[in-house]
Amino acid sequence: MKVNFIVFAFCACMTFQLWGMFANNNVKVQIHVYDERKNPVTNAVVKVYTRRDRIASLGRSGSPEREIVAACDLNGLAIAKFPCYSGEFSCYVEAQGYYQEYERDVILRRDNSGFYSVNLLEHEKDVTFTLREKRNPIPMHYNMLGSTFKPPRTSGRFGFDLKINDWVRPYGKGEIADFELNYDCHWEPTNHLCTGSLDFIEKDAGAYKRKFHPSKTFVLDYVADTNMVFSPSIPFHVFTGADRFKYILEHPLKDDEYFVIRSRVRHDTQGRIESAHYSVIVGPFRIGKTFDFLSSYFNPTPNDTNLEYDEKNNLTPRRDRIRR
Repeated sequence: MKVNFIVFAFCACMTFQLWGMFANNNVKVQIHVYDERKNPVTNAVVKVYTRRDRIASLGRSGSPEREIVAACDLNGLAIAKFPCYSGEFSCYVEAQGYYQEYERDVILRRDNSGFYSVNLLEHEKDVTFTLREKRNPIPMHYNMLGSTFKPPRTSGRFGFDLKINDWVRPYGKGEIADFELNYDCHWEPTNHLCTGSLDFIEKDAGAYKRKFHPSKTFVLDYVADTNMVFSPSIPFHVFTGADRFKYILEHPLKDDEYFVIRSRVRHDTQGRIESAHYSVIVGPFRIGKTFDFLSSYFNPTPNDTNLEYDEKNNLTPRRDRIRR
C-alpha cells in the first residue's frame, strides 16, 4: 500500500512537471539602465526575482524565489531569461556610484485559467531604470519621529530642535529651536479640532515644499535652493466631526512631499545672511493629538546647502534616533 502511494505521488509530480513544461512560461526581460543624463550605465548589475514552480518549491520553507542575475553591456542593457510561473517578477538594479533602484511586482499579461501555472499572454518585457548618481553624501543628523510623540500641552508655543529631535527645554532635550509649533487643540468625544502653524522666528528663516523625486531610494534634491521663497509660517487645520465623515485635513505634508528648511540664521551688520543651517523634514507630516513626521535630516555645517545624506554616517546617537 505504501509503495503504491509513493508510485502514485511520483507519477502525479511528473505529470504536473510535464504540464508545466508544455505550458509556455518562458519569458525574456530586457532591462535598460540609464543615468539622469540619459547615458547608459554600463557597470549595473540586475537581479530579477520570481516565484519558483511548484515542483521546485517542494520541501522548501516560505515562498521560495528564483534569482536571476544579469550584467549590463556597453549600451546599458541586461537580458534575463527565465520561466515565470506566477506571471510576475521584481527587478533590483545596483551600480557602483549610484543609488539602487527597483521595481516590485512587474506584471505580465496572463490568463489565470491554468491549474498548474498561469498561461502567459506576454513573453517579452522591457523595463527601464534611471539611476541617480551619488554625488557627495555627507554625515548628518538623521532622525525619525514616533507616531505617539505629542505636543507638551494642548495649546501654546513650543520650539522644536531638529538636530536633537526633541522639544526645546523645558519640555525636552532640545537646545535651539529650528521652528516653533503654534498649537491649539480641542480633542473632545464629539469634535476634534486642532489649528495652528509652524513658525520660523528668525528673519529669512523658513521652509519651502517639494515633491518626491521618482527615485525609490533617494527622493530629495541634492542641494537646497537658496533662491526659493522660504515661507516663515506654515498653517495647519484638522477637524473631525462626531460622525467621523465630516472632516477637514490640512496637514503640513502629504506622504510624497518634504520641506527644505533654513534655520538658525545669523546676519551681518548690513542685514545679509552670514550663516544658516539647512535641513529636511520628510512627509507625511501630521499634526493633531499627536505630532509626527516620517523623518528629518539636519546638516550640521553652517551655510552648507547639501541635502545628500550618507546613510553610513548618522551623527545622531542611536538612543535618540526615534522619539516617542
